[in-house]
Amino acid sequence: MSVKLEAGWVCVPYSGHDMSQVYIAVGDQEHWRPAFLDWSNGVRVAKIGEPERTGRAVTIWLKVNGSVISAGKIIL
Repeated sequence: MSVKLEAGWVCVPYSGHDMSQVYIAVGDQEHWRPAFLDWSNGVRVAKIGEPERTGRAVTIWLKVNGSVISAGKIIL
C-alpha cells in the first residue's frame, strides 16, 4: 500500500465496500479513528485528519471490519 499525506489528511488506498467499518491508527494500534471514504486523484482512499507532526517515521494501520493490516510508514 502507499500511504500519503495530502492537504491535511492521511490517505490510504482503499478498494473495499462502502458499507465496511473502516478505521485508521497512527503509530500504535491503541487509538483507532473512524476513516472517511473519498477519492484522491482518481483513487479511492480511506482518510483521517492529519495527526500532530513529530518529525519521525510512524506506521499507519488500516482496520476494515476487524481485520488489521499495515498500510505503510510516513514521516509526520
